[in-house]
Amino acid sequence: MNLRMKEKIFIEHIELNGEVKGLESAWTHKDGSIIYIRESARAIRDTNGRTLYYDGSVEDITERKLAENAFIRERNLLNALMDTIPDHIYFKDINSRFLRVNKSHAEGFGLRDPKQAEGKTDFDFFTEEHARPAYEIEQEIIKPDTRLWV
Repeated sequence: MNLRMKEKIFIEHIELNGEVKGLESAWTHKDGSIIYIRESARAIRDTNGRTLYYDGSVEDITERKLAENAFIRERNLLNALMDTIPDHIYFKDINSRFLRVNKSHAEGFGLRDPKQAEGKTDFDFFTEEHARPAYEIEQEIIKPDTRLWV
């Protein structure tokens, strides 16, 4: 979509709704680079409802959008890894509850979906004699080193 068409649609939206809040869009700079902006604007009208002028702002959000895109790429790579690697991978919180397990680990637990393990602990899947020592080791590993707080 060219610049004139974007401007026309933007103005039509303001005229129809009175304002535009936080519209994000990508623009191609003359040098070919992409910049991202966030626009907000409103129509200032006279007592008869006729538009006198538009009041608004434009913010360059390129850095934020690039960071978001990098995060999405990294998340997609992690998801691909979690779905395909045959090793058992998991993340737990400070109470030894599973935050996330990979597909292989879920299958080892007899689960159809890795999300079924979320919030559970080893005690939900193993006997006390296996779960208790694992829990105690995990708690020792994650215990804060109070020597660092002095």
